[in-house]
Amino acid sequence: MYTTLRPCFGCTKEIIQAGIQGVRYLHEWRHPDDEVWAQYEKLQARLPGGVKQVDTADPNAEWAVTSRRDAATTGHSE
Repeated sequence: MYTTLRPCFGCTKEIIQAGIQGVRYLHEWRHPDDEVWAQYEKLQARLPGGVKQVDTADPNAEWAVTSRRDAATTGHSE
C-alpha cells in the first residue's frame, strides 16, 4: 500500500485486518506520547513487508503535511 502519510493507529489496524503486506509512505507521522508511540510501532511491526518511508520529492509536501497537522489539532479533516 502507498500513502502520503504514515498510517495512524486506526488505519494500521484496518490495514492488518485487510491482509495488506506492507506500507510505503512519503511523510512521517509521530504520536507525541512516547509510550503510545512504542505500542504503535509494535502494531506496525505485524506487517510482514514493514512500514517504510519512501525517499522521493513531493512538490506538494507543505500542503500535505500542514493540512494533516492542522486537522489533527482542530479535529477537522479536509
